[in-house]
Amino acid sequence: MSENDISLHLDDTYESQKMSDLSETELRYALTFSRSIDVTNKIMVLQYGTEAQRKVRRLSESAHLNIPESDLNEIETLLKKLIRQLDAFAEEYAKTKYQILSSGKALEKFRSQYDAFNSKLTECARRLEILRSALLHHIERMDRYYADYLKIIREYDMYLYAGEECLKEQRRTRLNELMQKAKVSSLMEDAIRAKDFEESCQLFEKKLGDLSLSRELPLQMMTQLKLVQGTDTVMAANLRRLTMDIFPLWRSRIVLAMGKGGESVIDPDLFREANEALKKAVRTVLKEENEKRQAQQKGISLFRF
Repeated sequence: MSENDISLHLDDTYESQKMSDLSETELRYALTFSRSIDVTNKIMVLQYGTEAQRKVRRLSESAHLNIPESDLNEIETLLKKLIRQLDAFAEEYAKTKYQILSSGKALEKFRSQYDAFNSKLTECARRLEILRSALLHHIERMDRYYADYLKIIREYDMYLYAGEECLKEQRRTRLNELMQKAKVSSLMEDAIRAKDFEESCQLFEKKLGDLSLSRELPLQMMTQLKLVQGTDTVMAANLRRLTMDIFPLWRSRIVLAMGKGGESVIDPDLFREANEALKKAVRTVLKEENEKRQAQQKGISLFRF
């Protein structure tokens, strides 16, 4: 019997179910499939369930190739660069003595420095939004991979159920008949036939044990997918918070500091507080991103074969 003849074919339009919770239709199909299994066919036994194993391998390789490591690296680079640019802006301010507004030159100089940094902040926000969109697409892909793994697990369960039912039936009927015949006849050839069939059953039982162990891999992969997805979700939320809340808040604080500057261009305390708040928010995102990635890397080898 060819390899295709021993492959289970699942309906692609299945409804989501809990893992290992086969429907009545699937159980009946697996039971019918079990009657086509020939435990004496060693090629069939060795190939039994390999289609499900191949699907796990292909899917895991695809999931690994789609991890947006370069996007996360760029996010980290952008945020670290933004902190350096903010420090440079603060240093430029510190070098300038903004005291009495003489001919508006001090105000003009500060506005020039502010516009230069604000332009960089705007460009950073634009790029972060693009990267956030990429993370959202990746989160969506992870959901599809997760659903695919659920389907593969159900396929494993059908192979295991069919194999166990076949083995139980063969031992109850065929093996029992051969052993009874050998006992009655006392012929060597009948004893050999019974022993050979019993060894075939044992080989198939070992194959089912191996298949059951192999079933753990997609379960581990699903855990890893959720870890990767969790990192992306946290980062996407943090990027939206930066671009929609933190960056605009910094701008409003600078405007407020200018309005309370009195005879100076800007209130130095408010200016410092605004910069420190922005820097703290960016560093918090960087720290959380680094912690999530470290946790993710502990299990990343699951994607490599």
